[in-house]
Amino acid sequence: MPPLTIRFILMNAFSVGGTIRTTLTTAGELAARHDVEVVSLYRRRTDPALPIPPGVRLRSLTDLREETLERLGRRHGVGARVRLGLAGRRTRLMSTSDFRWPNFNLLTDVNLYRYLASVHDGVVIGTRPSVNLAVAHLTAPAVVRVGQDHMNL
Repeated sequence: MPPLTIRFILMNAFSVGGTIRTTLTTAGELAARHDVEVVSLYRRRTDPALPIPPGVRLRSLTDLREETLERLGRRHGVGARVRLGLAGRRTRLMSTSDFRWPNFNLLTDVNLYRYLASVHDGVVIGTRPSVNLAVAHLTAPAVVRVGQDHMNL
């Protein structure tokens, strides 16, 4: 069997938590046989708090670090103003039932939508209910979609 491209989508892969740890552990094991990418919807720090396993690529869709937002605020271009404006508005994609709902914004929505629209093969694994719904609705039918729920018993 040829290697699969497997993509895990985490809310914030740069933090510490059980979901992040189990996702990175699983990704590391799969990377021995497959092409594996961990996608962080956003980042608020420069380096990941947990080590990224060998063979696993880490991608961040939205940079919400303070210095990045300040740099955007100093720019006068339309693109910078639009990104800053989107980052300041509440999400429309993630469910208000998700207790981390305030961590998302319109910029994370747009970036997740663009990322999922670019995926045409392999496997996409969501790691929380709000992300799972987005993956289910926005990912191409040819992609295998898996939803994990690390939040509820």
